[in-house]
Amino acid sequence: MRQFFREFWLGISTYSSAIDFIKKHKLRTYFLLPAIFSVLIFIGLAFVAYFYIEELMTYLDRLLNKTSLEGFWYKIAQWIVNTLVWLFAGLAYLKLYRYLMLILLSPFLGLIANKVQDILHQQEAPFDLPQLLKDVLRGVLISLRNLVWELLFTSILMFLSLVVPFLSPFTIVLILLIESYYIGFSMIDYRNEYKKIPFRQSILIVRKHRGFAIANGLVFNLLILIPVVGVLFAPALSAVAAGIGIEKIEH
Repeated sequence: MRQFFREFWLGISTYSSAIDFIKKHKLRTYFLLPAIFSVLIFIGLAFVAYFYIEELMTYLDRLLNKTSLEGFWYKIAQWIVNTLVWLFAGLAYLKLYRYLMLILLSPFLGLIANKVQDILHQQEAPFDLPQLLKDVLRGVLISLRNLVWELLFTSILMFLSLVVPFLSPFTIVLILLIESYYIGFSMIDYRNEYKKIPFRQSILIVRKHRGFAIANGLVFNLLILIPVVGVLFAPALSAVAAGIGIEKIEH
């Protein structure tokens, strides 16, 4: 447990180290393309989500009109339904953004992670397109694998919160930690790709350092809530922080 909290704090503090690292080694240009694509993904999803939410709310409003509710009780029921729709839509939107970001930005985040490791190990690996394509495929497969597990665990917790409502505050926290773990997992694996660590061994490494993985993903989740700035810089910054932190832990 002591190791968990020590590595959890390291996962948070490495974001500050990552900012200093980026400034020192002039890596700002590496952030340009990931930032542009991240914003495009975020805005594109927002338009799609808004359209379907409006359709869903109109449909649910029609269903409410068919009930015997009137006046004050109808307005209360309508408010509850609308609030729940927006809440679950917001959670689904952020989840979809995170995984589309991990899949579509995989080539850029992989390049950033490789550059960080080149600097840390004082070497310059030659550009290898076939290897980059393999790394991208691995990143996509890991993201899809993590999405399946995350959806399984979060679905169970959400069902539990509906069955036993007083557990909702605890399940919300657990869902956030699970989501953070799998985001951190992906960020750490970029470094493991660089070291040619097999996928199964990479899973064991992340599990061993789950405190660090959760913290890395948690800061990412909090950063994307910051308007504009979070979406622009959170993905690449998280990849840099993960690469720096996991190297500190294992050396």
